[in-house]
This record gives sequence, structure tokens and C-alpha cells, in this order.
Amino acid sequence: MKKNRIPLILVAVFIGLLLVSNWQTGQALKRERGRNQDISRQLKKQEVTIANAKESSVTDSKSSSTVEKSLTTNNTKDISSNLAAFLQNLYASKNKNLQERYKKISPFLTGDAVNQLKPSGADNSDSQDDGYTPTTIRDIETFNSGDSKNQEAVTFYKMENKVGDTTKEVNMVMRTKLVKSGQEWLISKIEYNTGYEPHGSN
Repeated sequence: MKKNRIPLILVAVFIGLLLVSNWQTGQALKRERGRNQDISRQLKKQEVTIANAKESSVTDSKSSSTVEKSLTTNNTKDISSNLAAFLQNLYASKNKNLQERYKKISPFLTGDAVNQLKPSGADNSDSQDDGYTPTTIRDIETFNSGDSKNQEAVTFYKMENKVGDTTKEVNMVMRTKLVKSGQEWLISKIEYNTGYEPHGSN
């Protein structure tokens, strides 16, 4: 009987070792699955973080681009508006007195432009209004380029003069330099202001 017990004991021990080994293997697999799940969660978090960062970057880029476009549009509007007002005050006054006319355009000027347009002397002999027919300015169109502080502009417009019963229309082009002063764009230099013949005219 003792001889039969020894193999049975060995078999039992062997089965016990297998069970323990299987249990340990199962625990190891559970821990490995747990680690894999943790890694998977971390990767998903990183993917979400990267996706959010990209979206934020695109949004910031669009926002920055929108701001730049808005500033450029505002500059163009302000410059076009100021140059149109300048031309109206320069030409469309019935006042023939140069000093009085200069007072109307001086708020648009700074730097070299002041010296270019300021009348010499203080001759006030001309009448304030002697029936002088003012020049009509129309079809004003300005193109400008530059940065947030300095701009160059080219302005096309039509100048209409009436002498007696005769009306003469001249196509004009004016090139100016402008600087930002506070919230205003001021003319710092007038490079030229002259008549021209449009393409295709005879």
C-alpha cells in the first residue's frame, strides 16, 4: 500500500504545482492586461491633447489672420476717407484766400507736407468769396500699402473745372506718403499730384 501512496502523492504534488503555476500565470496576465489598458488610456489622452492643441493652433492662426485682415481693411478705409476729405478741402472751397484754404487742409498734414503746402507770407488781399466757382472732385479711388505706422498711397480722381459756360474735366493722380499719428493717418509728403491721360484715350 505504501508503494501505491508515493505515486499518488507525487501526482497530487504535481497537480498542485500546475494549479499554482496556472494561477500565477493568470495573475501575471491580468497585471499585463492592466498595464496595457493604462498605456492605451494614456495614448488616447495624448491623442486628445494633440488634437486639441492642433485645433487651438488653427483657431489662433485663423483669429490672427482675421485680426490682420481687419486691421488692413480698417487702414484702407481710414486712409481712403482721409485722402478724399483732404482733396475736397484742397479744391472744393469757394474761398480764394490761400491762408484760409490752408487752414482747412492743415489737419490732414504733417512733416514735409506742411512745408509743401503752407502758403508763404500772410497776404489776405483775396476776397473770402468773390463768386469763384470751386473745383468739383469726384470718382476718388485710393490704393495703399505699407505697415501699421507708414503707408504709401496712390489716389486717382477726376477734377472738374467750370470756366464760364465751359466745363473741363481732368483725370488726376496723386501719390502720397502717410504716417500714423494716434488714431489718424496724416499725409507726411506729397510726391506728386498731376493730370494724366487714361489708357485708350485719344
